[in-house]
Amino acid sequence: MTGHFEPRRLFGEGHGTSALPMPAAYLRLLLRRFGADSEQALCLLEGTGISPEQAQSIDPNATILVWQQLRLLQNIRAFAPPSWALDIGPALHGSAHGALAAAIAAAANLDQALATLERFGHLRSPYFRVSRSTEADQHCVQIEILLEVEMELRRSLIEALLISVQALLESALGEPMSEARFTLPFPAPEYSNRYREALSAPVSYVAEKPVIATLEFPAAWLKLDCPFANESQYQRAKSELEVSERGLAGPDLIVARVEQILEASPDALPSAEEISRRIHLSRRTLVRRLAESGTSFRSIVEGHSRRRAEQLLADHNLTIAEIGHRLGYKDPANFGRAFRRWFGFSPSAHPARR
Repeated sequence: MTGHFEPRRLFGEGHGTSALPMPAAYLRLLLRRFGADSEQALCLLEGTGISPEQAQSIDPNATILVWQQLRLLQNIRAFAPPSWALDIGPALHGSAHGALAAAIAAAANLDQALATLERFGHLRSPYFRVSRSTEADQHCVQIEILLEVEMELRRSLIEALLISVQALLESALGEPMSEARFTLPFPAPEYSNRYREALSAPVSYVAEKPVIATLEFPAAWLKLDCPFANESQYQRAKSELEVSERGLAGPDLIVARVEQILEASPDALPSAEEISRRIHLSRRTLVRRLAESGTSFRSIVEGHSRRRAEQLLADHNLTIAEIGHRLGYKDPANFGRAFRRWFGFSPSAHPARR
């Protein structure tokens, strides 16, 4: 089976990051680990729009949508322990990450390996973003979750991502990253004693940035030659990743990428010009691609602002004027008019304010 499953609009109504495709390989892995019998498989797949028969025959190179994977992850929690992401850690090595793993293992040095992860990591899991910086003698890799999900699910996503990133980078280094250190954006869970074994490095916790985990290591590592460096293998794997990257340029996926950027910038929304630069399109091409999907940049921004307004209205510490300002309306009257256009009544009449 190839292609991707048609989504039912359940998780996030198929919008934004949750509408992006990702490999079916991870769904297969999770079903193998937690869907041992037909009853468990049915529970895992509930609400995904994927039947057990489809799941059993799906090609690991096919794609599902992020919301389908997230729904499965939500379902896992009904019968798996809170530490389930650590339990699957050994399976998140090597071939589990396809061409991305092949490119990173064959990179010339760790800097090239990280640059590859930074550019292509979203092809495997579109709900995270990697950024990097160097200060003094330390290099910091930031791993940001791009979805608004409850803490327990976010923690599991971060655990799975960090185990995967560690495995990828250790394949480039050729040895454990024992001199690195991780900072996790949540309080220590009750099973935190397992982190040392799973991550092979010290772990600390901070709640100031609840969506960003960090990995720090000596900056000198960046120039270390990778033991399995192979330029021709690297270029072959990179070419495969570039083909997948170009596959994300269809009109519907351009809409999803615009929404993804808006979701990651909830207050100071970027302009059409800025988003065009970030997705490597001219503004004119962006407008044309959105029109091909039956929408426009203004419509997408309005939809985002409407959803964001409802979220902010639930925070009674914010005045309506403050909410309007966060959404880019300097004049509260303009926010009020826009709100009436969206909902048919004023912000103060919204059920969240009663």
